[in-house]
Amino acid sequence: MLNIYPVIHYFERKLALEQVAIARNAGASGVFLLTHHDKDDEVVAAAKQAKLEHPYFAVGINLLTRSASEAVDQALGAGLDMVWSYDMGVTSAGVSPLGQRLSDLTRTHPQLAFFAAVAFKSLAPEADPAAAARNAAAAGFIPTTSGSRTGRAPEVEKIRQMSLASDGGLAVASGMTAENIDKYKPHVRHVMVATSVALDGYRISPRRLTEFIRQARATQPADPGSLRLAAESRLAACYPADRMVWFDGGVGA
Repeated sequence: MLNIYPVIHYFERKLALEQVAIARNAGASGVFLLTHHDKDDEVVAAAKQAKLEHPYFAVGINLLTRSASEAVDQALGAGLDMVWSYDMGVTSAGVSPLGQRLSDLTRTHPQLAFFAAVAFKSLAPEADPAAAARNAAAAGFIPTTSGSRTGRAPEVEKIRQMSLASDGGLAVASGMTAENIDKYKPHVRHVMVATSVALDGYRISPRRLTEFIRQARATQPADPGSLRLAAESRLAACYPADRMVWFDGGVGA
């Protein structure tokens, strides 16, 4: 099943926790929290509370003012499931000393999934996106890519090549909509979604998210890769099917 993670842009805790509940009730696989307001400490606290309120729902963070190592420490301390960073020390050129340290942590902390940005909109241009995805997967990370800017979908051929290089274990984090997801879902295993399911900068539309999930999971194709990343097995344990709560249409936007 395609994993779908709404990205919640944090402004204040009560509002963020309401969005977590909306995402869970809509059938999302989990959520990521981040902020553009220099409130990373508040993001961690809200994510920790969300995990306490929804123990069988995957919760992750992307801390824009912290290093990947610091974000990992914060995620572990808060008992979270996922950490996403724009610099985990991996590119097509190889894995840096930072990347190797983080790779080691994927083995010593198997409860945490590491989403590593590669060929990503905020990074330097990547000469070989497929090689970057291959290196990330080999390091124990989930390679996470994007289009050229926020809201812009990546080229399908880029996604296809990166997916093949990472045995299908690819995440995409921009430009996914209910209208275009059919082109991408044969090639990806994780989707972060924000703009196309938003009411505004801080609130999710239950109707749009439910429609996106319905379309994304309709006639889901066979798994594109044979390799099961250990990180993804850990995520599956966070939301067993018999504990999921599905949106019943009682709230709309």
